[in-house]
Amino acid sequence: MNTEERIKFRKTKTWQLFRIRMLLQGHNTCQLCGTEYSGRQTKMLHVHHINPDNYSDLNPNNFRLVCATCHKYIIERFIKKKSWGKFAPEWYELLKHFGLKEKI
Repeated sequence: MNTEERIKFRKTKTWQLFRIRMLLQGHNTCQLCGTEYSGRQTKMLHVHHINPDNYSDLNPNNFRLVCATCHKYIIERFIKKKSWGKFAPEWYELLKHFGLKEKI
């Protein structure tokens, strides 16, 4: 899927219901930093695709519930291939704690 198709997919009822399911299963909590959100704050939680090549596969195991801040760092590191700089040790420790390696 290209970017336009992904945006269109995220507006579907299927995706919206899946997102709600992920929020409920994840207890409205970022799976990396542990920050909890409630009410309107849940908009700060993103459902991150581990494998964006298979964008429409809604297997919950293919996703992580992460806050906007953690998602930004994931995109910077794994998509844009930027360094985590001075926060690298903390991020690697978080990844290790959640059983994740370089692939998130």
